[in-house]
Amino acid sequence: MKKLLFLAIVIVAGIIVWQRYAPQRTTNTPVLGQPENNIVYVTVYTGGGVETGKLLIQIPFVSDLKAGDKLNVAIDTSGNGVLESGEYVITDHLIRSRENLSSGYYAATDVTIQSDMQARVVVAGRTYNAMVEAKRVEVGNLMNKKIIDSQGNLVPDISITPANAQDDENPED
Repeated sequence: MKKLLFLAIVIVAGIIVWQRYAPQRTTNTPVLGQPENNIVYVTVYTGGGVETGKLLIQIPFVSDLKAGDKLNVAIDTSGNGVLESGEYVITDHLIRSRENLSSGYYAATDVTIQSDMQARVVVAGRTYNAMVEAKRVEVGNLMNKKIIDSQGNLVPDISITPANAQDDENPED
């Protein structure tokens, strides 16, 4: 009987210690903090005045990126200060850095992006809160191509084809 009582005490003590020191799991999504004076520049492409769903996201306040770092960008499109899974516009994008090259990251969304929305950028384990500064650029029908997805549906083509340019005077460069 003493062994059974001792075992029960050890189990109860173990449960108490586990509840006290185990990492707490939360079901809430992260709440955005202060934007820290960081600005995420978002170029929203439009065709005939209608948003194409394609974006160029530029993050000038993040430096020292290394090839292989992962980038995540969420924009609080609902305005409730809570990031939800549908608000991530870039998820686990692998950085391909090049020296002295500053560019952005293309994304697609079906939600309207406006200036003064809050954003969160997570790259290489660092988290930045920021504000969005959005501008619209008219591209006509350039980005309104459609492709067939893996399920056979006709969907907007979000791929961006790179343009290769060469110097007319030095075509070898």
